[in-house]
Amino acid sequence: MKGRNKLTRKLNKDLARLGDAIVNFIISAALTVFYQKPVGLKVKNDILKKAWLSVYGRSGIRRGLMAPQDLAEAYIAYLWLNGELDLDNAIKQCARKIIKFNPISREEVEMVIQMCIEELLKTGQ
Repeated sequence: MKGRNKLTRKLNKDLARLGDAIVNFIISAALTVFYQKPVGLKVKNDILKKAWLSVYGRSGIRRGLMAPQDLAEAYIAYLWLNGELDLDNAIKQCARKIIKFNPISREEVEMVIQMCIEELLKTGQ
């Protein structure tokens, strides 16, 4: 992430709330493509946390202010608001990844969701 420290200071809870909706939409739409039936999913905070830590480590984490899962959601909202994340492309990218891995168990589904979020977080690099 270019200018990581400067950017992470711009990330806040309002962006995280918007990012929560964006992440849930992208993953739900990708899973809808995979299962070929409507899916509405709330991505677990643990998955978001693991994705942020995997891509950016402890960068931007501010005790009492921004947890890794909030940073992941806020950054994805930031990318979308700044035209760096196209929702249609994000859905297609995640759907392709899910189809490629063809997850069966709940654990496999969560693993591939984390991989999708990691890819979204790398969009701005």
